[in-house]
Amino acid sequence: MMNQTVKTNERIATSTSKSCGRDIENILRNFGNDLVGQPVKNALNQKPTKIEEQHELAINVLRCVVIIVVFAIYALETFKATIGKNGIHDFNYDRVLLCLTLLIFVIYDRLVAHGDKIKNTTVAQSSSAIAAILPEHIHSRFYEYNNNKYAESHMNDETPNNDNPSLPIADTFPACTLMFADIVGYTEWSSKHQPAEIMHLLETLYGAFDNIAKKYDVFKVETVGDCYVAATGLPNTQDDHAVILTIFATECTFKMKEILQQLGNELGLETENLSMRFGLHSGPVAGGILGGKTPRFQLFGDTVNTTARLESNGQPGRIHISQSTATCLIERGNSNWVIARDALVDAKGKGIMQTYWVDLLEVAPYILHSSSRRHTI
Repeated sequence: MMNQTVKTNERIATSTSKSCGRDIENILRNFGNDLVGQPVKNALNQKPTKIEEQHELAINVLRCVVIIVVFAIYALETFKATIGKNGIHDFNYDRVLLCLTLLIFVIYDRLVAHGDKIKNTTVAQSSSAIAAILPEHIHSRFYEYNNNKYAESHMNDETPNNDNPSLPIADTFPACTLMFADIVGYTEWSSKHQPAEIMHLLETLYGAFDNIAKKYDVFKVETVGDCYVAATGLPNTQDDHAVILTIFATECTFKMKEILQQLGNELGLETENLSMRFGLHSGPVAGGILGGKTPRFQLFGDTVNTTARLESNGQPGRIHISQSTATCLIERGNSNWVIARDALVDAKGKGIMQTYWVDLLEVAPYILHSSSRRHTI
C-alpha cells in the first residue's frame, strides 16, 4: 500500500513538473516576445541617436529582469507545491519573495535615475545648442513663445484663446553698424579642394574671427557660405558701435593674412592668394527669430541690403564703408580713419553712393592685444 502511494505521488509530481515546464515555456515565450522581442524589432527599424540607444538598453535590461523574477517566482511556487510537501518544512518562501521584490525596486530605482540623467543631458545639450544660435537676451522669450505655440496647437477648437496670441519675436535696434565679409576667390579655390579641406579653412578662419568678436563685444549674426556677418549696437546698445566694428574688421583683415600664410603649407600655396572684402554700414535694423524646425536669429531692413552692396562693390583686402558709417567715425573723433573713394559707386537697388575706405594703418594702433576690452576706444 505504501509503495502504491509513493508511485502515485511520483506520477503527480512528474505530471505537475511537466505542466510547470510547459507553463514556464509559454510564459518565457510570451514575455520574451512582448517585452523584448517586439521592442528590439522596432528599434532595428529605426535609426536612434546615441541617447535613445542608451535609454532603450536600460528599458530592455528592466524587461529582462522582470522575466527572470517572474520565472523565479513561478519556480518557487512550483517548488513549494511539489517538493515542499515531502519533508522540507524550513523553506522560507516569504523571505525569498521579499528579497526578489526588493531586487526589483532597487533595479527599477537605478534605471529611473539613469533615465533622469539621460534627460538632463539632453536638456543641457539642447540649451547649449540654442545658446549657440540665439542671442542670450531672447532665450527666455524663445522658450515662452514655443510653449505658447504648443499650448495653442493643443487647445480645444471650441474655446480658442485670442487674448494672448503668440506674436513672433522681433525687435528694432535703432543705432547699429553691420559688417559683411566675403572671401575673394573662394568659389574657384573650393572647386579644387576636398570638402574636409574647405571646412578646415572656414573653421580656422571664422573661429579666429569669433575669438576677436568676443574681445570687442561684437555680435556674430551668422555665416552664410563663405560670408561672415557681424554687428554692433545689438542686442545691447553701444554708443561707439561704428568705432568698435571698424577696429574689429581691421584686426580680422590682418588675422586673415596670417592664417592664410599658415594654411598655405597644408592646403596648397594657392590658399595664400585668397583675400577678403569687407563692407560696413550704419543704421537701424530689425531683428527677430525665424521659427520652424531650425529657428534662427536674423536681421532685416534696408541697412542689411546696403551693407551687402558695400561688400560686393568693395576691393580685396580693403574695408569699404558707407557715408553713415564714415559720419559716425568722424563724430567720434576718428576722421583720420576715413579716406573718400575717388569714384562714386552705383550700387544695385541703391543708386549712386559716396563711399569711403578705412585706413588700416591708422586703425591698427587701436587693435587690442589682450582679452580685456579697453574703455577709451
